[in-house]
Order: sequence, then C-alpha cells, then structure tokens
Amino acid sequence: MKNERLRQARLYFERHHANVEPDAGFADRVTSRLRSDPTEVLGWAALRLLPASVLLALVLGWASFRTEAWKETSVRQGADEDVIAWVLDGREATR
Repeated sequence: MKNERLRQARLYFERHHANVEPDAGFADRVTSRLRSDPTEVLGWAALRLLPASVLLALVLGWASFRTEAWKETSVRQGADEDVIAWVLDGREATR
C-alpha cells in the first residue's frame, strides 16, 4: 500500500514537472546563506523566548505568593482547605 502511494506520487510529480533546473551556482548560494555557527541560531531563539519565559516565571511566582497568602488567611480564620481543591470545586470565595 505504502509503495503504491509512493509510486503514484512519483508519477504525479514526473507528469507535473515544470522543467526548471537550478543553475550551477544554486547550491553555493544556498550553502552560503546557511549559518555556519549553530550557537547563533540557539542564541537568537533564546532571545526570542526570553520575554515569554520571564512573564511565565512572574505569573507563577505571583500565583504562588497569592496561594501562600490565601493559605495563611484561611488558617487564621479556621479554614484548613486546600486552594487547589477550592478552585476545582468551583465554590465562591467567602470573605
């Protein structure tokens, strides 16, 4: 089955070939545009992801701080309920 699909794909592309072939310098132009140092690409990707990573860390830190503050308030008020259980139960806050 797979070999048949592969054969059909090859036949399709042979029939629909535009008869365009690259010149002799095509491979040289492509390889010259490729970056030779992979650390450049890794650095570029890290800089692109840095703002999102910092924002995620800040949101998680804020959520952790709020959770701890909520737990302390709950303990003072006599409630020993877990925050995650409260969120998953969907009950309203009683303040």
